[in-house]
Amino acid sequence: MRKLPDKKKVFIFFVIFVLTLFFSVRQTTRGQTGRDYVKINITLSPTAAWWNDTITASGHAVWNNEDPFNQTVSVRKDNIEVCSTTANIITGFYSCNFYAPLELGNYNYIAYAINLTGIASNSSAKVLNVKLNYGQAPIGQTERVVYEQPMLIQEPDGRIRIAWARVKIWRGL
Repeated sequence: MRKLPDKKKVFIFFVIFVLTLFFSVRQTTRGQTGRDYVKINITLSPTAAWWNDTITASGHAVWNNEDPFNQTVSVRKDNIEVCSTTANIITGFYSCNFYAPLELGNYNYIAYAINLTGIASNSSAKVLNVKLNYGQAPIGQTERVVYEQPMLIQEPDGRIRIAWARVKIWRGL
């Protein structure tokens, strides 16, 4: 017949199980009450960029009692995620990179701190200005013109084929 575990081992296992359950429930329910919420901010660097430039979104996320928030931070434009990361477990700082949109204009980005239950706290919006910028001063809007010209090319083996020569020009308006 099989020997049953002694009472001391069962008690220790039970205590560990209850403590694990307590701390996991405490962590997952955090952020659901009015007392526990996440404060998060966002900084964009640079705030004015060319299209498709790399932009760094960074900031600080902490619980309202100033404990570091070390869970998911999602940066979104028009409610579409452009990058996400996990905030630093010790400081609550986060940083992630994304590409600027491919069209000129102003775009709002918001950082969301998402806890384990999926509840999100959001930052205020920061504006990214995608514009043409040559040197220090912007020159305004542009119009892109593409010129195409077919050309005959003779290969080294004697074959003749058609190739397209393209010239793209961006003109300021």
